[in-house]
Amino acid sequence: MRILLRVPRLRRIKFTKYTSIRYRIIFVIIIAVLIPMAASTYIAGKIVAEKIESSFKTKVMNILNGTIDDFKEYEKKAKDHASILSNMTELKEYIVEGNNVKASQFLVQLSSEIGLDLIMIVDQDKKLLSRTDQPSRYGDDLSHDYMVKSGFAGYKAIDIKPWNNKIVIQSVAPIKSDVVATGVETLGLIITQYNIEQRFMNDIKKINGVEVTLYIKDQIISTLLEEGNLTDMKESLQLEDEVIDRINKTLTPQFEKREIQGMEYSIASTAIVNNRNIPIGIISIAAPMEEVIQAKTYTIQKLMLICILGLCLGIGSGILTSKNIVGPLRILVKDTKVIASGDLTYRVNEIGNDELGQLTKEFNSMSDSLRNIVYHINNTFDTCVRSSNQLTKTIGKVQQISSVVEQTSSEMKRDSIRQGKHLDEVSHDVANVLLSTADISKQTNTIADYTQKVNETVTEGERSLHILTEKISSTKEAINHTSNKIYSFKENLNQMVAITHFIQEIVKKTNLLSLNAAIEAARAGEVGRGFSVVAGEIRDLSEQSNQSVSKINDIIVSLFNDMESTASVVEDSVSHIESSNDVVISTNESFRLIVQSIDEVNDMIQEILQKSEMQVRNMKHTNVLIERVKGISCETERESDHLHRGAMDQSQSLVEAINVMDQLLDDLEEASEFIRKFKV
Repeated sequence: MRILLRVPRLRRIKFTKYTSIRYRIIFVIIIAVLIPMAASTYIAGKIVAEKIESSFKTKVMNILNGTIDDFKEYEKKAKDHASILSNMTELKEYIVEGNNVKASQFLVQLSSEIGLDLIMIVDQDKKLLSRTDQPSRYGDDLSHDYMVKSGFAGYKAIDIKPWNNKIVIQSVAPIKSDVVATGVETLGLIITQYNIEQRFMNDIKKINGVEVTLYIKDQIISTLLEEGNLTDMKESLQLEDEVIDRINKTLTPQFEKREIQGMEYSIASTAIVNNRNIPIGIISIAAPMEEVIQAKTYTIQKLMLICILGLCLGIGSGILTSKNIVGPLRILVKDTKVIASGDLTYRVNEIGNDELGQLTKEFNSMSDSLRNIVYHINNTFDTCVRSSNQLTKTIGKVQQISSVVEQTSSEMKRDSIRQGKHLDEVSHDVANVLLSTADISKQTNTIADYTQKVNETVTEGERSLHILTEKISSTKEAINHTSNKIYSFKENLNQMVAITHFIQEIVKKTNLLSLNAAIEAARAGEVGRGFSVVAGEIRDLSEQSNQSVSKINDIIVSLFNDMESTASVVEDSVSHIESSNDVVISTNESFRLIVQSIDEVNDMIQEILQKSEMQVRNMKHTNVLIERVKGISCETERESDHLHRGAMDQSQSLVEAINVMDQLLDDLEEASEFIRKFKV
């Protein structure tokens, strides 16, 4: 009986990007366990079934060979008995006397003792002297009998032939006279016979526990035949003409399976041949296969139990593996969302020393770097804002001073012109001039104080800008460190990609093995059809495994994209910081120009003070030095004009500086709003 282990066709499972990695891992592990387990169960069941059937077939064949050996043993016994009996003195005397009664009595007793079915005595005239089955019968002419002819020809012949409902084995031996002067002569013949019939088959059944059937022409003799079911049973036992022809032509045993009376039998049949190797009948041994069926069923149950246990083990392993991988990944995703929301103080719990543990460590390092960067940027922005506000106030003060200087220089210019026009009236206006000179000296001192304060404020602004430049450089280095951490994280992702590529290689090899198995199954033809189905399933499942690994690659690519976005944000931060650095450098240059202008103003103020003092000292000589005063008045007019232009240039520069500072404050506020969403 062939055992076919049918593997149910699994529905093709389509994974999407929303399918959990846990289910994918469980599915891959179950398939990796189920396919080898199902294949090994099928192959093991088939091998065990074939071995059981082969063992049973060998057993039936041994019984059949033993039956043929028994048949040949009967041939040998018939021949030996004929030879032994031909030398018995009593038989020779009965033949010489022609005494039928004594010969019959002697042979009947002798045949029952040695187990012969028939013994016949033929005299010299080829007439029947005695036979054990019909003791009173004698005198029949047997000259045309084959055995009689062979015996008188001097041969100890064996003849096997069908006879009614049996096969008879006959052996003939000539009965020779004792040695006398006239020589040895043939007194007659003795023929021994064994019958192969129902009794012979019952003995085989009793010894071996099998059913025996004898086919003689159209006759069927079997241990299975009973009085009540002769017709139906003969139809069940009847051999097909094709089988009979094959047995008679090849003279080799033939095997078949047949159901008889609701029970399956394994039947071995072979031909019975005579001494001329001509088939005269067929004998069959039918062994019930109930024991074989039970053994196969028991084996299949055990193999199925092993398969179920293996499947349960695979499911348990898949759940455990997915739990160890997906659980930490879910926690990491949850922690990532917290950090992405802006809480840079959050720490990811480290989970072991494997790839996931290294990922969490690198993630915490990246979070620390980002927190430090944001912290430094916040401090830098606060410093910049304070410095910018202070600088704006200072520039406002300098602008006020410049306005005063501009107004004063304008008045000086007008006074100089007026002094030139009214030089003739200088003498009586000396007192007014002295007062004006004192006023100018006082205002000049005030201007000197203001310019000194402006100079100090601008110097402080330069120092603040220098500190701001250093902070920006430190921030830039921290961002570069973060970029390196992102690169390290990419390297870890690349290792994960390498692992998925390795799994894809395994899937490709599995697909190749299934293709080879399908080719071998196709070569095997009908026998390999079941295995071809299994190979097809393996090929489909390997394709599904390949799709699952591709989905995992898509997730890793998504992580790559997220990291690229993070890197882009970091690069934008670097760009903003560099832009802010350029603005700071430009502001520093403006401060340098302001300091230079203030130095020039101070020089002018010192010169004015000197002139005023000189005017006071020489005022007593005003009347004498009118011409000199006119010259001084002209010079004062020129200096006043120069001072007025310098004050106007300074005011314009201060307006530009205020505009630059306003733009810087706007940029700082925009960057501060972006940075302050992170919690450090």
